[in-house]
Amino acid sequence: MGSKKEKGVEDFLYVLVAAIVIMVVFALISPLVPTGGVPGEFTAIEEFEMGSVGFIEEVPAKSITLGSFTVGMAQSQVLRSFDRMEVQASMFGQQGQKYTITVPEWYRELMDKVRIDFRVDSTNMYGDLIIKWNGKTVYQDKAHPRTYHIEVDRSYVENTNSLDVYCAGPGVMFWASTVYRLKDFKVNVEYGPIKLVPFEIFQNELQTFQRGEVSFYAVGDARLNIKVNGVDIYDQVPIGADTAEFQFTDVPLKMGDNIISFSTAGGPVQMFDTKLKVYLLTNEITRQRVFNVTDEQYTSLQQVTGKGRVEYVINNIAREGSMKIKLNGNDLAVPVPVVGTNIVYFSSDQAQEGLNTIDFSATGSFEVSTVKVGIEKV
Repeated sequence: MGSKKEKGVEDFLYVLVAAIVIMVVFALISPLVPTGGVPGEFTAIEEFEMGSVGFIEEVPAKSITLGSFTVGMAQSQVLRSFDRMEVQASMFGQQGQKYTITVPEWYRELMDKVRIDFRVDSTNMYGDLIIKWNGKTVYQDKAHPRTYHIEVDRSYVENTNSLDVYCAGPGVMFWASTVYRLKDFKVNVEYGPIKLVPFEIFQNELQTFQRGEVSFYAVGDARLNIKVNGVDIYDQVPIGADTAEFQFTDVPLKMGDNIISFSTAGGPVQMFDTKLKVYLLTNEITRQRVFNVTDEQYTSLQQVTGKGRVEYVINNIAREGSMKIKLNGNDLAVPVPVVGTNIVYFSSDQAQEGLNTIDFSATGSFEVSTVKVGIEKV
């Protein structure tokens, strides 16, 4: 009878031999066992370079003249103007004028007052000329042929205001009519010392806006600050001719009115020939590529173990926007584009055996390098 030590060695040898036999058998039959691949594994069908996609070329779309003004002093902006105006009244009736005057919110914040300017061109002065602002009488008297300046305190100014201009009847001269003919009638808002200039952006311009450029010739020793919608685009002591630029990605532009503000620190600065140029992206570029799907590849795509995948690399985003990808005319569900690798999936219904066409377009501006189309294991 063997010792316990010899018994243990024999058991170990039996286990070792059995393990070797199992490994040999597995090695012999493993090529015959089908495998489905690792989930998420990607096999490329086609790989190609793409290039620029979306709105690429930058063109100056419009130039807005802002004029000449002095920053750091009281400012004035015309809200409404009328070249000619006539009012009259008799015992049989009255012919006056009634207007709605809107004072934008951005002026109200810096407003000192509203000023009404006009010139009496001709009149018989039989009765008083009367001007009311929001129902409050701001002028009532016989007005001689000359220039008048009527002030309205800011406490009486709202966003939307009513302006009434009319005259009183001729009194005892019942057979006649009071007549006032006015010229150069203007309603101004006085504010400051910051200069505000609104500019309008339309919806189609907002979608393709690339950059804005404020050009000017400035005289003064003070520091000039320029903002667009509250964002700094210039802050230094100007030296003659200069420009201030802003990109779509830097400034929160909106459809409708946007505001350029000019302010100074340390004194006034005179601005001459100030202009705003708006540059838009145009010439939309759509890229198209063709790739072939074999019978075997299309069969794999139809199986539940595989799905189509488009993998593309974005090197640069010049302007944010959406990416649009169509496969054989079918819109694919494209996520928000990011710099780096992006992935989009498609089904066998959207692809086809043989030649397939894939189109890349965009509402923004993208630089796309490598594109891979293939099948991902699921």
